Amino acid sequence: MLFNKNKKTTMILALALMMVLTVFKPYIVTEAAYVPASEYHVSDEEWAKAKEELKKNNPDCTDEEIESMRSVYEYDQWSRLYGEQVKNIEGVQYLYNKGDKESNTWFKNSRNKVKTDASDWVLSDENGRLYVDSWKRIEDKWYHFDKDGYMDVNWYKVDDNWYYSDSETGVMRENSWLLGEDHFWYYLKSDGSMATEWINDGGTWYFLDASGAMAIGWRQVGEKWYYLDVSGGMVIGWYQIGEKWYYFDTSGGMVTGSKSIGGRTYKFSESGEWDN
Repeated sequence: MLFNKNKKTTMILALALMMVLTVFKPYIVTEAAYVPASEYHVSDEEWAKAKEELKKNNPDCTDEEIESMRSVYEYDQWSRLYGEQVKNIEGVQYLYNKGDKESNTWFKNSRNKVKTDASDWVLSDENGRLYVDSWKRIEDKWYHFDKDGYMDVNWYKVDDNWYYSDSETGVMRENSWLLGEDHFWYYLKSDGSMATEWINDGGTWYFLDASGAMAIGWRQVGEKWYYLDVSGGMVIGWYQIGEKWYYFDTSGGMVTGSKSIGGRTYKFSESGEWDN
């Protein structure tokens, strides 16, 4: 560790360093000779300016704690000069490595975060440009990158549809059920979009409402009432709910009035209960 106080202080300073690094813009790589990270140092004048920003945003930190961040700052500046990095050139994001554009390359850009995750990955095309606000198919797997070029994970919206990509790999889910953190089940269709309608899975019909959550129990769809059992499956035929019996036709709609079933006529109330 750079200093021994606590994790909270480390995180505060790291976040503050992010602000400093936005003030001191990345260097433009020209034909400068390569310098190993261990030999790269910023001038005392530049570090003094960076420290002022850190002190301004962290008045409770000691001078010793601020000073301990110099090596972190210098490494970041070195990586901007010589290491892999993302650069915005005339509004287009590119991936560079030691001054050259890096094509068809995955790169995990920490963005000066204390902890990185799958959402920090970017991918460059054959020209070194990042995939931005677009889909990319790799070995029959789909990935999506946001407006800044970072790989989308978990839930995200594209146009009017919701999608889900694995939180660790970034692979888009398709043709599969997903148990959400809210304990509701969701279904991702063949194109990856979240279902908000009837879907048939394995011969059983399920209804996903406007939020995408799988319905359970009574549900009115259009002018008909349906009943979805505890597994979410649409009920057909006779079904007991509480002490009452109901009958659901082959389309799943609840029957009311008179209905001939197996050669016998049954009567059902307006709310569907069998009048026996």
